[in-house]
Amino acid sequence: MNIRQKVDSETEDENQLSGTETVLSHLAVIVRERRRKVGLSLEECSKLTDVSIADLEALELGEWDIDLLSLSRLADALEVPLTGILSSLELRKKPQLSQYVSG
Repeated sequence: MNIRQKVDSETEDENQLSGTETVLSHLAVIVRERRRKVGLSLEECSKLTDVSIADLEALELGEWDIDLLSLSRLADALEVPLTGILSSLELRKKPQLSQYVSG
């Protein structure tokens, strides 16, 4: 099961941005920001991960449903644990507590 299938199976609210689109757009921001922070070009990142430049571009636009193995290689290239990417992703998609607190 890839990320898109996992999110789709958990997404119930079809009136908002789909769960898959939300996850992929958050992942796009995380990866793009981290790649820039470590100073890698798309070409360098492609060579380190064996992921095509076109796929990396699509990922950074929130348009590529990356598989776990590629995400793991990308995490290594970005010098961050895979769990770090997943934790950041989870934090970005959680609703703000203020939505649930009245007062």
